[in-house]
Formats: sequence, C-alpha cells, structure tokens
Amino acid sequence: MHVKVHGRYLVKIATVNAKRLASTSLWERASSLPVASDDDFVDRRPRGVEAAELRVVEDLAFRRKLIAAGYAEPVQSPRGRRKCVPIIRLVRDGSGNAPRRRASENEAAISALPTVEELVELLARIDAVEREIGAEMHLRANHEISVLKSRVGKAQGDDFERTFRELEMAMRQRAALRSAVRQEAFRRIEADSGFAPRKHLRILSPERI
Repeated sequence: MHVKVHGRYLVKIATVNAKRLASTSLWERASSLPVASDDDFVDRRPRGVEAAELRVVEDLAFRRKLIAAGYAEPVQSPRGRRKCVPIIRLVRDGSGNAPRRRASENEAAISALPTVEELVELLARIDAVEREIGAEMHLRANHEISVLKSRVGKAQGDDFERTFRELEMAMRQRAALRSAVRQEAFRRIEADSGFAPRKHLRILSPERI
C-alpha cells in the first residue's frame, strides 16, 4: 500500500527512529570497551562479577554518560592523587544502581514509542479517515451554501440581508473545515479499540500535523 507521507510526518518518523537507535548505539559502543585485566585493579577484582562485564573506560565523559543512562556502575575511579585505571561494570538492561529510576523511565519511554511501521500505519489511517470525514462535511456544507445562494436570489428587503449574512457565515465555516476534520478524525481513531496503533495518537498533535 502506498502512503503519502508529508514532510512533518517524516520528521516525526525520523525522531522516533533516532530515539530508538540512541539507546542501542550507546550500548554497542560500551560493549566494544576493553575487558579489564587483573593488573588493572588497585585492589582485588570484585567477587561475583563476570570478567566480561568489567571494562576499562578511559573516556571519562563517556563513562559518565553510561552511568547516567544506567548501562554501567563505577567499580574503580581515579580520586585526588590516586592514579588508577577507570573501570566500570556493564549493565545490559540499563538498571545500574545509581540512576535506577532514571534508567527505568528512559527504557519505558523508549519502549512506549511506536515503531516506524506502526507510525506509518497510523498516519495512513488518519489520512483515510480525514478524506472520509472531509467528504461528508464538505457535502453538507456545499448543500447548505447552495440552498442559501438560491434563497439569496429570491429574497428581498430584510430577508435578503439576513440570508446573505447566513451565506457568508456558511462559507467561512466551510473554509475552516480542515481543523474540524482533523479533530474529528482523531476522535474517531481514538474510539476504535480494534486499531492497536491508536495508542500512539498522543505523539501526534492534531494542530501540528
């Protein structure tokens, strides 16, 4: 199925994809860090920790980023005049003890994002429902305008002025239908419990797409 995706939709898709990839790329870089050897430890190697989880990270900025994201726990850190190799313990599920709550929230936020396929499916549904609603609303608006034009042609005096104002109002309302169509489309999709991607409507503001 071909879906027409507008520029603003493409930005939303790219943003969602970037957030999903950011977590993966951070872990991939962490996984490439060298494994710490026995000689790297000032004291004894920590017990109960697999050797592959203990990594040397010379880039202290990257070390802080890993710890903040919950993908690492500090094991050995340079302090004051103490010279030693910076070592961390990798935590694959992002549940490092220092930022446990923040990491959990980050993981939940990422997992709650739609896949690109879900977002495209949702945008296709919005487009289809808008076309259906737009046809309905424009048909009613055009019929009302046609009736009022006919009345204007036959009206006289005060009746002419009143009918002409009604015609002007009807034409302005027809011009403003785009926003009403979009709002109604969102309402109908949100009410469709059988359409799973509807849960992602929250990331698409009807006023901005």
